[in-house]
Amino acid sequence: MHRVLVIDDRAAGDDTLARALGDSGLDVTTDRNEQVSTLAAIVVAVDGESDTGLPEIATADRYRELPVIAVAPGAGPRVVLQLAVDGAVRCVDSADASVAAAAIEVACAPEAPPVAEQRRKARVAALQALARSESPGGATAGPDPVRVRLTRLEHIPLPSLPRVAEPPAWLERCSPKQRELLDVVRRAGSVSKAAHVLGTSRSSVYAGLRRIAHRLRLRDSSDVLRLLGALPVDDPA
Repeated sequence: MHRVLVIDDRAAGDDTLARALGDSGLDVTTDRNEQVSTLAAIVVAVDGESDTGLPEIATADRYRELPVIAVAPGAGPRVVLQLAVDGAVRCVDSADASVAAAAIEVACAPEAPPVAEQRRKARVAALQALARSESPGGATAGPDPVRVRLTRLEHIPLPSLPRVAEPPAWLERCSPKQRELLDVVRRAGSVSKAAHVLGTSRSSVYAGLRRIAHRLRLRDSSDVLRLLGALPVDDPA
């Protein structure tokens, strides 16, 4: 029997998913202090109508060896793809717990590829699909899929924009933790380098940037990076 950690950070989150997965035959815990060595997978309940992505805890380094299954009832195609980019090996867009249980079984099967490979394949497929949808003509543009390397997410430099004399007002709308993240990304110069400084994964940094974008009513993390390009860099002492 697989033991899974269920994380539900939705505004209306409760233990409904955990109980339903338990009824389906899984050994379920909601204790985030559970020893990682006892777990087979993480199941994350996500708001299917939002594109805020996986919660930061789901992509924490301590869980990097565990497959993440996102449960997002009613999620649209773009949300599903974004969850895969974030690090989910599978996304279930149904409220039926048996569907989520089946996805867990596949991800944890003895013959399943290593978690890192499952994550890589899901991410590459999602990036390719996103690239096709954003290319001229949409998903039907051209007979061949657009090839997108993972470095599209791993090494995106900050854009070069004119500096301003004072920090912009929008920065005050961010929480102290979010401002700290923005400062690290700005000083590091790229998401990849910022992840190294913070000792976390790139997907965790992107998840934080998407939450900032949601707070600022921006489109996505790329808009946040563009705003960062307008922030002043302190002169070295």
